[in-house]
Amino acid sequence: MQFEKPQSKSDTSQGIHDALASKRPTVPEHLELREQDRIYFDNIIDSRAYDTWYASDVENAVTLAKAKADCDALQHILDVEGYVYEAPSGQLKPHPAEAILDRKIKQVAALSRALHVHATALLGRAEDTGNRTAAHRQHREAFDDGDDLLARPESD
Repeated sequence: MQFEKPQSKSDTSQGIHDALASKRPTVPEHLELREQDRIYFDNIIDSRAYDTWYASDVENAVTLAKAKADCDALQHILDVEGYVYEAPSGQLKPHPAEAILDRKIKQVAALSRALHVHATALLGRAEDTGNRTAAHRQHREAFDDGDDLLARPESD
């Protein structure tokens, strides 16, 4: 059995160099993305350093992208048709798309956790995120003097 070379630590100069030198993962040849899946796939892949993606992770990223696109399509159906419909008997029934959407949302959540592309994996624990948000808000308020002529520090 052959093992892959251990990755460099991302907080070292070698680790940073390795991460920047890595090529962006692409869709495996045996899988296919629909046009509506592409934006989700790109966002998923860009959410982690390229050198951290294994082949099986990229395959799961394709599945996650498809599930997210399916959620959008199902949500659109529900936005247009509503969450309930009137059956021929006159009884109101839940729209079948709602149950499918619920299952797809659970699939998205599970795959996001498996790929470590969920909020906690990317931003840290809620307390840390809250502290960072509060600090960012204070920083913005400190520079908000009503003068739009001065350049402001920008953050992404």
